[in-house]
Amino acid sequence: MQKPRNNQAIILKGVGGQYLLHRYDPFFKEIAVPRGIFRKKEETPLPGDLIEYSASGDPDIPYVIDKILPRKNQLIRPPMANLDILLITVSLDLPKADYFLIDRLLSY
Repeated sequence: MQKPRNNQAIILKGVGGQYLLHRYDPFFKEIAVPRGIFRKKEETPLPGDLIEYSASGDPDIPYVIDKILPRKNQLIRPPMANLDILLITVSLDLPKADYFLIDRLLSY
């Protein structure tokens, strides 16, 4: 995964339209919301996305997501982007492994 620049960050998680951003700085973990342009494009930021952000001027939500940079890959369930490694663990006996679900995860 590439290292973010000054105004770039990686989305760690998203809850209720708010996203936790992380930069390679131990003191930077901030909340951001996406601009309305993403709703028009029907594009949703996902955990793992590399994004560009700017200051919002709102003290409660200090940053706004301006742009989602191109994704290397994407998983539908659970929703994630830009995965480098995927580790799937299944049981041998009980509960019975769902090979159809494993196939869906690997083939997307």
